[in-house]
Amino acid sequence: MPKNSQYDVIIAGGSVAGCTLALCYARHNLRVAILEQKPVPTDYKTLCTHFVQPVALPVLRELGLDRALEDAGAVRTKAAFWTPAGWIDPPEAYGNDDSMAHAYNIERSRMDPFLRERIAESDHLDLLMGHRITEVQSLNGEWVVKATTGSGHWKGTARLVVAADGRHSLVARLLGNESQSQENQRSALFGYFENVPAPAQNRSLFILSEPERGFLYPLCDGRTLLALYVPGSSPEEWQRQRNTFESDVKTYFAQFPGVPDLSRARLVSPVFGYPDYPNLARKAVSQRVAFIGDAALSLDPLSGVGCGFAILSAHLLAQATSSALREGSEFESGLLAYEAEFNRIILPHADGIRADSLVVKSEATSLQTYRCIASNPALQKQFVDLTGRVILPASFQKAFAPAMIKARVAALKSKTDNAKTTIVPAGR
Repeated sequence: MPKNSQYDVIIAGGSVAGCTLALCYARHNLRVAILEQKPVPTDYKTLCTHFVQPVALPVLRELGLDRALEDAGAVRTKAAFWTPAGWIDPPEAYGNDDSMAHAYNIERSRMDPFLRERIAESDHLDLLMGHRITEVQSLNGEWVVKATTGSGHWKGTARLVVAADGRHSLVARLLGNESQSQENQRSALFGYFENVPAPAQNRSLFILSEPERGFLYPLCDGRTLLALYVPGSSPEEWQRQRNTFESDVKTYFAQFPGVPDLSRARLVSPVFGYPDYPNLARKAVSQRVAFIGDAALSLDPLSGVGCGFAILSAHLLAQATSSALREGSEFESGLLAYEAEFNRIILPHADGIRADSLVVKSEATSLQTYRCIASNPALQKQFVDLTGRVILPASFQKAFAPAMIKARVAALKSKTDNAKTTIVPAGR
């Protein structure tokens, strides 16, 4: 690989967001370098729940990746939610048509190499593994990027630089795009199991209990990911929880109806997770550099939005900037358009996810909310679409708010009617 190279775009990070963006740009014949710190293409991210939201499905189809991803092990799935008011699992698919009908479960040990293989197939894309960025500098209207490699140094120039290098983005540190951090009160533990019967239709099961929560994700080859989210603990306590995770997660899931029998389940991996994982957000554009995926927004993994938002943000950026980059014209207006779309489509979900990552909630209010949703088939569909990020929170609230008011009025009327029928004997 040449030590000095000219590109249209240099992308920091060769994981889901960076690879998706590169593949989008390749469709416009743009020359792109993807700089990835991990040394070999088969390396992958371990801290991931592998649930690819249905909002990403149109992008995967546009890039011709959906069927090939299934051949690589992606399992079509849809979320079903246990709540204190019963299961929320409407029969309909996500959305109103086939464009976002299902989600995917796929292990990152399969997905990351799969995407990098697609990168290698393109003449317009250079995947540079084992490259750690050390400098990003604007010079005479273009960007100069320097990196260290296993064998020395690399330098490249480009019209656009994109940060897709994760929640601890080095590019963000170099350019001063500081993250806004908000508390996440849950710790997480998860591992891969065998001998777990797959739920009907390969449903992914989300147990919305309090204060613990649990997820069950069916994967390919008879593997299942089981996750347990618990109130935040010290690193020492979290390590103790890791040691008892296999028995604890079986005991936890056994409490709930409709969950597969885990009596024969066997842990076949290390126990992964984290004791502390704050919600982070950065500007989607800073100093004419675009940020996508976790480099822009990294939220509580319990929400399962990481891969979906990575793919979606990459596509939004490509849509906004590809034409100008191909034509050699100014693309700053495209960056502003990307930022506006990011703020309109992705950012509204963050407030609800952050609020849900705070463990202390009113049990009475939560029960009332779940009862309202579970008793209304239309609201069940809206709720599942919201959690799949197919609709915006405002759309759900537009349907939920009047239904909740109606339920409260009915409850108050019932309470009043019961009081009127209470007979108090004379003289008492």
